[in-house]
Amino acid sequence: MKAAATDTDLESHQFKVFGALHTARSGDSFLKGTHGSDELGFLRVSPMHIRIDSCFLGRYDFPKDAIEKLIFREHRILRIARLRIIHKLADAPKYVLFVACDPEELKAALTACGFEISEAQNARCGDQQKKDSRS
Repeated sequence: MKAAATDTDLESHQFKVFGALHTARSGDSFLKGTHGSDELGFLRVSPMHIRIDSCFLGRYDFPKDAIEKLIFREHRILRIARLRIIHKLADAPKYVLFVACDPEELKAALTACGFEISEAQNARCGDQQKKDSRS
C-alpha cells in the first residue's frame, strides 16, 4: 500500500507552460483594462500555487487560497487557450490573462494540481459553429 503524499511531495510536482501574459492594473476585461502590459512568460502550476514568471515584469505568485476563480476559454480554430485568473491579491495586477498555445497542456497541468476550472460560456465557439452547420 502506497503512503499518502505529503505537502512537500505535492509541491515537487510542478508543471511549466509557455505563453503570453496580459495584465492591467484596473478593468475587468481585455478591452477595458488600463495601464496594461503584454509579454511572454511561463505559467508554473503546483498544488499549492500558480506562479507566472514574465520576461521583463518579474513574477506574480498566486497562492491557491488567494485564487477566487480560474476561467478557461479554448479557441479550437486558433488552437489557443486563455486563462483568466481572478484573485484577491492587492499587490498583483487586477486583470491577469495568460494565453497558451497548447490548451490540453494548460488544462492538464491545472487539473493535475487540483485547481478547479470554470469554462467560459462561449468557450467553444468553434464547436457551436460545427453544430449549427450540421443542422
